[in-house]
Amino acid sequence: MTAAGSSRFRSDAAKLISGTVISQGIAIASVPVLAWFFDPDAFGLAAVFTAVVLIIGVVACLRYELALVLPERDEDACNVLAACLLFPLVVAALLIPIVLWVRQPLAAHWDQPALAELIWLIPIAILFHGWLAALSYWQTRKRRYVNQSVAKTAATFSQASGSIAAGSLGHATGTVLVAFQLIGQLVSIFVLALTTWKNDFQLFRATIHPSVIYQQIIKYRKFPIVDTWAELLNIASSNLPILLLGYYFPITVVGHYSLGHRLLNIPMSLVGRSMSQVFFQNASVAHREGNLCNLVTETASYLFRLSLFPFLVIAIVGSDVFGLVFGTKWETAGLFAQILAPWLLFQFLYVPMSNLLNVLQLQEMGLALSLLLFVSRVGALIYGGMLGDPLVSMVLFSLFGCMIYAAFFGYLLRKSGVAILLTAWNLLSSQKMNLCLIVVLATAKLSGSLGTLPMVGLATVASIAYLLQVFAVGKFFAKARTLLGG
Repeated sequence: MTAAGSSRFRSDAAKLISGTVISQGIAIASVPVLAWFFDPDAFGLAAVFTAVVLIIGVVACLRYELALVLPERDEDACNVLAACLLFPLVVAALLIPIVLWVRQPLAAHWDQPALAELIWLIPIAILFHGWLAALSYWQTRKRRYVNQSVAKTAATFSQASGSIAAGSLGHATGTVLVAFQLIGQLVSIFVLALTTWKNDFQLFRATIHPSVIYQQIIKYRKFPIVDTWAELLNIASSNLPILLLGYYFPITVVGHYSLGHRLLNIPMSLVGRSMSQVFFQNASVAHREGNLCNLVTETASYLFRLSLFPFLVIAIVGSDVFGLVFGTKWETAGLFAQILAPWLLFQFLYVPMSNLLNVLQLQEMGLALSLLLFVSRVGALIYGGMLGDPLVSMVLFSLFGCMIYAAFFGYLLRKSGVAILLTAWNLLSSQKMNLCLIVVLATAKLSGSLGTLPMVGLATVASIAYLLQVFAVGKFFAKARTLLGG
């Protein structure tokens, strides 16, 4: 990867991540307040609704949103966008009779009458989900990362402030959480649609035509034929804990899992998905220019250095942190977070790299990954459910996820021409100090000599040392580049 390309990648990532930092900062700050007003049942009910929407939402645009960054000509991409905006309307319309048919039986099965009301919102949620994905990828193509950051921040603020206000007024239900989630999405869609209309209306008006839309649908037909099924399996398996935990255990267990997973997923939302969008666009260019190996090495190194220490800290002191911050009623959520942390570490590393499946036209391998994840997760959750022990489900779920994501992460590095063993050795060598801090924390935890407050205090000190090291290294390299004229 050339110096100019590397600089452009870091600049694009910084623009998108900076806005995401603000939006996720709002989300992080709101979680303790929401946990104070809303009980685990409300979190569980909202989680079930969101899981259903995410699974169905895979087919909202038939995955054509991914094709928006691929055409060389904006004229062709405009017609792909038109298809991406039409498909969610069709999918939402088809869902209406299905919702009418299943809403009462599902509510009765989970013994949640409120779920019958929420299910009516699924077609609207799918419509918003599809439009938001399409408009976001269009902004990625046009490198308007600031617009995406503004949209994310506005959406998160609307959702968080509305939910907290409703909870403080005594309306602390799962329905309220879902309603403000949809309001946040609508705000984000409005921001992205407004800027798209302002900048690209004349281009759309001059180039969009039904025959060209059809041509682009046929050209990128591999996305709905192959990638849709791979992503459907992937999203379904990711959300299986919510649905199957809700099937085998009380909705409170779902609420604990939801909060633990939600907080652990913050790094993915904060950096991983932003990096994923920027990486996809840059990887497409780097592949055409023959610089893919350098880009993949740089990105993998960045993700590893960013994620290893925080996830391992949670794996050690998760239950202590949750019990202290959110209260004893959420300690189980902290225990779930400890179990899931290793899995989410590997997922964090893999997700941005998964775009290589599209860049290198390896969608079949993506389907194989999704199938492995789906089968292993179903088996783990059902086995734990039959034993009546959610911890067994979580341990097996996390273990299988670690192994499968690690294997496919290595596969993508190899297909990109990266020297895996040498790169792994260099990465581990660069983390000696952080690994020593982790050993100290793990030893203190296993000895049982420290209570909750001292243990969290020790983890805080270690985290401060980690952050100082990160900032010091970043400052050192920035100064070195300046001195060398880089």
